Amino acid sequence: MKKKGDGFLKFIIVYKVVLGAAEVAVGLSLYKHFGADIEEALTVMAVNLNLDADNRFIGAVIGRAGMMGSGMMKLMVGVILFLGVLNFFECAGLYLRQRWAEWTTVFTTGVFIPFEVYELLDEITIFRTVILVINIAVVYYLAKHKELFGRDARLSGARSRHAHPARSRSGSRK
Repeated sequence: MKKKGDGFLKFIIVYKVVLGAAEVAVGLSLYKHFGADIEEALTVMAVNLNLDADNRFIGAVIGRAGMMGSGMMKLMVGVILFLGVLNFFECAGLYLRQRWAEWTTVFTTGVFIPFEVYELLDEITIFRTVILVINIAVVYYLAKHKELFGRDARLSGARSRHAHPARSRSGSRK
C-alpha cells in the first residue's frame, strides 16, 4: 500500500545516494593524490571529469587547494569521506523508515543551508539555486511528515503487506 508522500521520500533516498557516491568518489580520488602536487592532481581530476580547468570557479578551487598544507588536506579528505558514508547510512535508515535517519538527514542537510545561501548571494547560478531549493524541500518535508517514520510507520507497512486477501478495498467480504 502506497503511503502519502512516498514519492518524495524515494527522491530523497536517490538524491542522498548520488550525493554520497559523489562525496566518496571525490574523497578517494583526493586520498589517492596525497603527497603529490595537489594543484596538478586537481587539474588532472578536472580534465578527467571533462571540466574546464580554466573556468574561474574551478581555477579558484584548484588554486586555494594548492595553498593548503598536508594536514588540512587530510582533514578535508576525512570530512568528505565521512559525509559520503553518512549519506549512505541515512539512505538505509530512510528506506527502513527509522526515526534517527529522519532527524540525521534533517540536521546534516539543514546545517549546510546557510552556507548555500551565502554562496548563492555571492553568485547566483541555476545549479546553486536548484541545490538550495532541493535541500530546503528535503528539510521541510522530513520535518513535516513525521508519520512516515518510527515504529508505527514500520508496523502499518507490515500490516498492509499481510492484509487479509479475502477483503476488497471497500472492506466488505467477497
